[in-house]
Amino acid sequence: MGNKLTLGEASFSIRDKQLHNVLTCNQMQLVKKSWNLLNGDLDTLGGIVFRRFFEIEPQLKIVFPKIVHINHDNKLDANIDMDMLLRHGAVVMKALGAAVESLGDSSCLNSVIITIGQIHCYRNVKPKMIKKLWPCLNYGLHAVLKENYTKEIAQAWRCLYYYMCGLMIHGMLNPDTD
Repeated sequence: MGNKLTLGEASFSIRDKQLHNVLTCNQMQLVKKSWNLLNGDLDTLGGIVFRRFFEIEPQLKIVFPKIVHINHDNKLDANIDMDMLLRHGAVVMKALGAAVESLGDSSCLNSVIITIGQIHCYRNVKPKMIKKLWPCLNYGLHAVLKENYTKEIAQAWRCLYYYMCGLMIHGMLNPDTD
């Protein structure tokens, strides 16, 4: 696979990818400060994000067999295991927190996010699905942060999310590389 990706507005070479080329120092600080406000409420944030995801992307429920069960007719059950949904949401938010804590070290951040992409490859997640989570994360951040979620903070998170999407997709397209 090549080392150049295009995702939405983001196009970049993985080899030379450095977060400081995508986010300004001020944007990194905005992400960190807003994350500190969220850190005690990750379960709530994760629940909001993934409930919203299932609302606006119901066809992707199939990718979550532990959360949304398949019935005897091989169709998606209407019932969602809310405990599993909340656990998954919390795991994703903790991974996002690890990324936020690594904002100053692009090589560490890149490695972690590429590995997460590789794991998602084996879970039947397709690259085009990754960017579909952004509206839900944006919605969740706004719901939890309320008036603290300014346009500048939203833009910083959006830049970070698309940066991470590119790295995850790279991992998904290269699942067996170190």
